[in-house]
Amino acid sequence: MRKLFLAILLVITVAASATTIHDVQFTTDAGTDGTYPSPLDGQEVTITGIVSATGVDGGDKFFMTDPAGGAWNGIYVFDWSILPALGDMVEVTGTITEYYGLTEITYCSGTIISSGNAIPAASIVTTGQMSDGVSAESYEGCLVKVMNATCETAADDYGKFAVNDNTGTCHVNDLFDVYPEPEVGEQFAYIMGMGSYDYGDYTIEPRTLADVVSGTPVSNSKKSWGKIKSIYK
Repeated sequence: MRKLFLAILLVITVAASATTIHDVQFTTDAGTDGTYPSPLDGQEVTITGIVSATGVDGGDKFFMTDPAGGAWNGIYVFDWSILPALGDMVEVTGTITEYYGLTEITYCSGTIISSGNAIPAASIVTTGQMSDGVSAESYEGCLVKVMNATCETAADDYGKFAVNDNTGTCHVNDLFDVYPEPEVGEQFAYIMGMGSYDYGDYTIEPRTLADVVSGTPVSNSKKSWGKIKSIYK
């Protein structure tokens, strides 16, 4: 009986001490370079989440999100071996690494626990939030959506362009090899993608062209976009 009790206690202790994506990402310390490095940088961890984006750089790397969604609950997985699909629940073991300011889990092994899970909803954010220090950092690795934004600069040679919803300028980038070519002054109903950090700049990374939708929605709370469709399909 005593052995059974100790075994149960061990299971409870392990479950209670399991590392979450939030544990990896949450910080208020900007660090020496202002990139808010993970408090677990350099440590090996095991985390679980739902795959929210695949095909990074046209390859097998992916993003995963805690089922709760929201700030501090997403991370980039730099790995070619797991090969998950969107909506897979995966358990990943690897080393937390800061790559030019982007928090990653690397040198991974992993298991697909289940498939067909709902991807946590995108967090509605402003362009100002996605360009401002710890606010933008909190959405690194998370699925986000900005609404009613206007294109301020055309895409550069690397596919990056600037948008603004009157709260501040943020950049949309091409981590997934998605290359919309908006015109300056063009309005977007919304732009959705993964929050990321790209060589000194917080960015939104659309997963497909369908994440970039032209037009102006009725309100930021409207969930059905009716006949609004991506102009880039």
